[in-house]
Amino acid sequence: MKNNKFLELSSMKKVVIVALIVLFLGGGYYIFSLNNQSMMISDGVAKKIDSCTITNGNNGNMKELSKGEIKKVVNLCNTIPCKKITREESTGWEYTITAQYRSKTWKIEIISNGICIINHKSYSMDDDDGEKLITILKGMENPDGSGGALGID
Repeated sequence: MKNNKFLELSSMKKVVIVALIVLFLGGGYYIFSLNNQSMMISDGVAKKIDSCTITNGNNGNMKELSKGEIKKVVNLCNTIPCKKITREESTGWEYTITAQYRSKTWKIEIISNGICIINHKSYSMDDDDGEKLITILKGMENPDGSGGALGID
């Protein structure tokens, strides 16, 4: 009968091997989760938002969002997958969403259809998702509804 080499190892070596495997798998998951996420605003934070303002980067117009509009923006942001990227510093942006809750600030800068900055970290997103978000924000900014043809009710 052949002996299994793994069974022949001392119990200490077995523990070390298992620990290394767990560390390797855990590290891989951690790296993956850092690079792939959404603009996630947790339900706890979303319910505590005291105010939320959108700012148009082209003309400086600012609009305070209603509770209903905040909910729409939060729901949309939570569905947009983002991937962390490294990019050179640049100036200019389409829109900024700034939410205040308690004494904290949560900020998304929409640089273009495909790039956003969430709390000072750069992310890429699908161009269609970015375009939809920009269209929604334009609709909220303009009281006549121009630019907001896409609803997210």
